[in-house]
Order: sequence, then structure tokens, then C-alpha cells
Amino acid sequence: MENLNQKLEAFAEGMFERVDCDSLTAIRAAQQALMAGHDASLEVGKGDLAPDFALSDQDGRQVSLRELLARGPVVLHFFRGGWCPFCTLTLRAMNCIDGKLRKLGASQIAVSPQPAENLRTMAERNGLAIPLLSDPGLEVIGRYGLGWELSDELRAIYLRLGRCLPQGYGAPTRLLPIPASYVIDRTGRVVAAHVDPKAYHRMEPEAVLEAVRGLADTSGKMAVLQSADSIL
Repeated sequence: MENLNQKLEAFAEGMFERVDCDSLTAIRAAQQALMAGHDASLEVGKGDLAPDFALSDQDGRQVSLRELLARGPVVLHFFRGGWCPFCTLTLRAMNCIDGKLRKLGASQIAVSPQPAENLRTMAERNGLAIPLLSDPGLEVIGRYGLGWELSDELRAIYLRLGRCLPQGYGAPTRLLPIPASYVIDRTGRVVAAHVDPKAYHRMEPEAVLEAVRGLADTSGKMAVLQSADSIL
């Protein structure tokens, strides 16, 4: 069965075939520059404590990471916006495992710089049950070390291709988030992380499920040990 990244790479290949040579060269150069300047030490990673935050979702409801963690593990995604086909495909795939995650006691949220009205449209068009949180100033994205600056040349290409940047973010910024996914345990510790500057490289849904199942298994073992201790 084709996995998420195979679908994303196939989509990327098809998209690149439709782009003119000059634009494709600029996109490749920008990608290489981003990879070369990528410093993973600045990002939140596995083993780190996830910075707390509270943001409004697409319906204006306040969502707090701390409050979600009080109920169980959290799967946190950062994405560029509804204009990004790779983000849309990824969130659709993650939406398909949402029911399984809930049965394991976990919840999912996804953060983007786009304003709530854009995110509401995205959720409705794609039937997403995952709350989409708006971070228009990229403050939370910055706390996680995921912001990168869009070059003038790449911004012009995005606009020419119909990608509404930076106006679509509702703020005068040239920053984009690096796509990322985190699995966070109830203590706020990141137990699994996937951060990749390549927009078409994402965490597999099965990897998310595996990490959350691991937390459930650990919790079960701890409960058994605590029960045995109380008997002794």
C-alpha cells in the first residue's frame, strides 16, 4: 500500500513537471538553501519539553496545549496553510487516524499562520475533525524554532502560482513554518518528532499511531506495577 510520503512525492513530481524551468530552478535553489541553513538544534525535538500555548481554532474556540495534555497525549502538527497541497494531503491522512487516536486517549491539533476564516474553509472543504489553530504572528511557531524566511524570488513564484503569501496569513510577514509533527506525552515531553524543510516529507500516520500506542503500553505497565506495589 502506498504510504503518505509516496503520495506526496508523486504529487510533487507531477507539480514540478507543470512549472516553468526558471521557476523550478528557483524553487530547487530555495530548497537547497533552506536545507543548507537548517539548524535542527534550534527546533523543539524528541526529549524536549513542548512549549505551552493557547490559540484560537477555526471556530474561535480557545485551545490550550496544557489543558489537552491534562486529558491525554497530544499529537501536534505545524503546517503552512490551506494553500499548500502537501499540507492538505497530510492533514487528510492524519484525519483518517483521528478515531484510532481518540480510542487511545490522545487528541490532535494543527497550527498554521493562516487566519481562522481560511482555516475554517480548509476544514470544511476537506472534512477535517482536527482543530486547526491560527498563529498569525507566528509566535508559537517561533517558540518551536520552525520559522524560516521566504525569499523575494520564491515569494514572487508562489504568488504567480496562486499561493496567497504573505497576505493569506493576515499579517505582513515573510516567514513560513517548517512542517512538523510532534507526539507529546501527558508530562509535556516530546516522545516523537518529525521536522523536515522539504514540504513533501512528513511524519507517517502509522508512525504517529505507533508512538501513541507506545505511550499507552507504558501507562498500562506502570499501572500494573503500581497495583503490585500496593498489594505488597
